[in-house]
Amino acid sequence: MKSIRHVLRGSKNIAGINNEAVSPGRFRGDTPQEIQETAKEITMIEKEYLEKAIPGIFIASHGKDLGTCKIEYVNPSLIKLFGRDLKGECIIKPDYWVKPEMRSVYLDMLNRDGKVDGIEAELRRADGSIFWCKIYSRYLSIQNTKWLQGTILTSVRKN
Repeated sequence: MKSIRHVLRGSKNIAGINNEAVSPGRFRGDTPQEIQETAKEITMIEKEYLEKAIPGIFIASHGKDLGTCKIEYVNPSLIKLFGRDLKGECIIKPDYWVKPEMRSVYLDMLNRDGKVDGIEAELRRADGSIFWCKIYSRYLSIQNTKWLQGTILTSVRKN
């Protein structure tokens, strides 16, 4: 089995030998079993990254209307940050936002640009306490489904 480093950094197996063409998505000389094992290894590394990441991370399927979504994945840092698991909920719903106008700004940016690059907002935890954070989000389109991917970093607000 090829190591993940071998796949990600590239090798003559990926580039081909003597400038031979290699079809996209295939590794020269790899068997289907080797490709499947490499894919499993990549998936394990991605999961390890998401599960141990310091910022809160969520991935949500997006509904037809702006401001609707259903969280499909939430990492342990986000669970800790909000004080409960948000899977199956919508992180955009008004209950989590202390100031409705900041939610509107967030949704406007997301709708206009397809992403939000570090908007600062106050959000509410499950116990009702409030925390400041920076939110980074973007839309992804995968297999005709719109997804909302986001990262939430706590921040200290200086008045």
